[in-house]
Amino acid sequence: MSGRSSDNTQARSISSLLHKEGRQELILSLLPVTEFRRAREDVVDIFACAYKERESVSERFQRMSRSDLREWAIEPYPNITEYDPHESVMRLLRLAGDLKRNIKVILYIVGLVLSISPLQELAQLAMGGISIADVGQATEPLLVLSLITLYVWLLRADTFAHRALARELRVGNAEVMIREEARIVAYGIWNRSLLGQAGLMLTTIFFLLRSLGSLPLLDRVFDDPAFYIKSVITTNMDIFLDADGWGEVVRQLYQRSKS
Repeated sequence: MSGRSSDNTQARSISSLLHKEGRQELILSLLPVTEFRRAREDVVDIFACAYKERESVSERFQRMSRSDLREWAIEPYPNITEYDPHESVMRLLRLAGDLKRNIKVILYIVGLVLSISPLQELAQLAMGGISIADVGQATEPLLVLSLITLYVWLLRADTFAHRALARELRVGNAEVMIREEARIVAYGIWNRSLLGQAGLMLTTIFFLLRSLGSLPLLDRVFDDPAFYIKSVITTNMDIFLDADGWGEVVRQLYQRSKS
């Protein structure tokens, strides 16, 4: 009997896994993953340039052997697909639900205790509180419940899409089997950026810049907008690293262009 139950559990797990992978494949089939990988390399180029600009950071990694450096670069690899960009929000929503349930449990216990004591009126008050909580839950506006449900669904869908794309863009052992130290470090920084939202946001920006190059009007001004923006950043990396805010970056870039 226990063997049959174990088989059923395993079958459900496999079915769930296949269903999840199927949804991931559906998402990836709708996205130009190859173009996103090219945009990723633009971001990695910027990370490598920033690494070369900061000697204090370079010295730390120069003391590591190539094998240790590669191991450091791919260390986040298995955790990238588990990252939830909306974990804090979902935790708050779960906390609110738990708090509501706990209040009802407390009122039940208080009512039960007081019902066997001389304080019958307090017992009635506690049970009245339960009734109010139930009525309040039943009369919550349908629109509010619908909006909350839609919001939670969108958060989960975004998390699922983030994980599916991050799975394709993370850098594994094959990519770091190179000799260039700055590139290995840049790949390590890239992998760590996927444990937040910065990595995919930057990649999306460069993906859009690459897409703009195909527009009839912009291709007359910029042959390759992504390359132009990347060149501005990499040739002025000292400004981007040292400036105090974006306003200062723009001001210094303007002054340098005039000199």
